[in-house]
Amino acid sequence: METSEIDLEEVIGCLKQGDSVFIKCNSSAPIVKIDERIKIPDMIARRVACTDFVDTGKEFRIYAEIPDIPKYKLDANITKDVIEISGNAETGRKEEDKGYGVIEWTYSEVYKRIEFPEEVIPARVKANLKDGLLEIKVPKKVRSRVYDL
Repeated sequence: METSEIDLEEVIGCLKQGDSVFIKCNSSAPIVKIDERIKIPDMIARRVACTDFVDTGKEFRIYAEIPDIPKYKLDANITKDVIEISGNAETGRKEEDKGYGVIEWTYSEVYKRIEFPEEVIPARVKANLKDGLLEIKVPKKVRSRVYDL
């Protein structure tokens, strides 16, 4: 029986370029076609970050769920009117053995845009990321009174 090795990096490269890839692992297995319509960037899981928005009177507090995205892959852009939170992550594993190879990649992306109901002071923002929960404290330009219901 004739065997040939599959270069998994080459397969991924072909998929990213949109080419078709045919893989046959042994003589009894059918040929597997990975369709050219499947492109790696199209398979990114993009989601809106689940957030809580709290007005304390002196500041706005934003709590956003950002699971599995490391701190260095997060970005928060803030102006006096708006905050935009975005981030992405890529994880993978590659396993090669006699006669087969497995490669799995997970891409995820998160995005949230929030408009402030009052003007804020962007230069005094504080943020903390712990256990997938991002907490952002944004001081208001003018304090307001908060009433409990």
